[in-house]
Amino acid sequence: IMQGVSFVINIISKDKVRIEYRSFKLKKEIEQAKVLNRNDSKELIKRLNDLKILKWKDYYEPKEKMILDGISWSIDIDTYNLGMINKRGNNEFPNNWHEFRNFRRWIVERLREILLNYNNFYLFFHIEKKVKLW
Repeated sequence: IMQGVSFVINIISKDKVRIEYRSFKLKKEIEQAKVLNRNDSKELIKRLNDLKILKWKDYYEPKEKMILDGISWSIDIDTYNLGMINKRGNNEFPNNWHEFRNFRRWIVERLREILLNYNNFYLFFHIEKKVKLW
């Protein structure tokens, strides 16, 4: 049974972003979406640029050790000018992962009215729940 929460970012234009929220709990999928206002849309794009996600490797994985339990993650961003951006990892992360976690918290603040409808959720950004990150 898949559990957790994911967010899908769709950058429609340089000042319009849509975020989809999906919750997977007990074989039931709940999905809602919100188009951010112009200022928040621009701020989200700026924050993504500051994270330099385009410079991240396409896939992160430990080279010399096998971990059977841990964290698998993926980031999918659909953009109007670059197409789909996909980054993934398995028990290894980009150097600025901590800053990315702060970015996820910023997204949650923008989606508060959606998220308040659901109790007891874990925040993951396309991260399969295996271990709670914070």
